[in-house]
Amino acid sequence: MQHNHHQHNEPDGTPKPGTFRLILADPPWKPGQGTSRLSAATHYPLMDNEQIVAMGDAVKHIAADDAWLMLWVTDAAIPLAIQEVLPAWGFRWHRPFSWVRSQMGMGDFPRTAAEWCIVGKRGKPKPAFRSQPNWAFWPRQDHSHKPEEMHLVCDRNLGDPDIPRLELFARREAPTTAHWDIWGLECQSTISLARFGYPVPSDFDDQPTGQRLLPAGQENSDE
Repeated sequence: MQHNHHQHNEPDGTPKPGTFRLILADPPWKPGQGTSRLSAATHYPLMDNEQIVAMGDAVKHIAADDAWLMLWVTDAAIPLAIQEVLPAWGFRWHRPFSWVRSQMGMGDFPRTAAEWCIVGKRGKPKPAFRSQPNWAFWPRQDHSHKPEEMHLVCDRNLGDPDIPRLELFARREAPTTAHWDIWGLECQSTISLARFGYPVPSDFDDQPTGQRLLPAGQENSDE
């Protein structure tokens, strides 16, 4: 199914106020990331805490008055996400969602065998599907690759596939036929947040870059 992503955007690509009833986000968190070869920093640039918090102006502009937030977090970023990011983005804590994995990850005691997605609410959104457990057992893929099944969880929550929903820090097109917009440095974004100080390569040309964050002063370069 083809969706017109431009009908809800301003001429500069900025979504009109209150466009999205659900936002799925996977920020490149810095807390807890070391310098070992297993660190996320060896795969993509990380964002400072202040940069993620400051995205609140953009998120509050584009989120509907009654909206859901699905926020992927690392273990070390949980306090930051709950105490600072959620309120700055205009959401409040609802409950956690656990992605249980068959392989253990980082840490010492207890070893990490799950990833967390914080479910936040703005206003009074009503779920279209009320039988979704707060955990799922999905296979692990390449580094930081979140399960495509989460998009289906989000789709069931909204019900109507024509309701616009957004993935922030996306790497690829959404794997469903519902109306998903995407924004990120590694995809061809269908919206722009440049007005809020967050430009990505697709704001300037059609060539995505493998970087997560454009260096300051390099907005017109892929280097």
